[in-house]
Amino acid sequence: GVSRYDGDSFMTFTTADGLANNDILAIKEDRQGYLWIGTWDGVSRYDGDSFTTFTEADGLADDNVLSIEEDRQGDLWIGTWGGGMSRYDGQQFTTFTTANGLADNTVFDSLEDQEGYLWSSAFPSGLNRYDSQRFRTFTTADGLGNNQVLDILEDREGTLWFSTFGGGVSRYDGEVFQTLSRKD
Repeated sequence: GVSRYDGDSFMTFTTADGLANNDILAIKEDRQGYLWIGTWDGVSRYDGDSFTTFTEADGLADDNVLSIEEDRQGDLWIGTWGGGMSRYDGQQFTTFTTANGLADNTVFDSLEDQEGYLWSSAFPSGLNRYDSQRFRTFTTADGLGNNQVLDILEDREGTLWFSTFGGGVSRYDGEVFQTLSRKD
């Protein structure tokens, strides 16, 4: 389940309260204050009182939700295990897969950078960058430490950091990747 801490005690929400599944893989608060909770059985939205769950039957790319990101337009980008990504505009889902240019249909993490590019891991096939028109893929051939990207972060200076599975941490300054590992 998912727990809320009010400063004094924890309150835990489970499927008995309307959550889609008790295994939580992602959580995000959107600009309207809704909590979006990714599970193995879809994504649940919590409005402070109750849960509403969205699944493949509602247009979600896949029920196995790994990541949730909100872009500057307020659209949610939902990464899944094997189904690609869904963009939710508050009304409907649009699905993006390898057929649309994703390097892989498993998306562990995503992040919109300061320039408005949407970055997403394409596990285990590298990294995607979406410019609102098309996806570009970055791999070890471009200097990425490993094609299995797990997490994405942008620091205050606008440098992007990518944690990889077994390949250290790669940073991207907008032009080149530099990888740091234990030996560095």
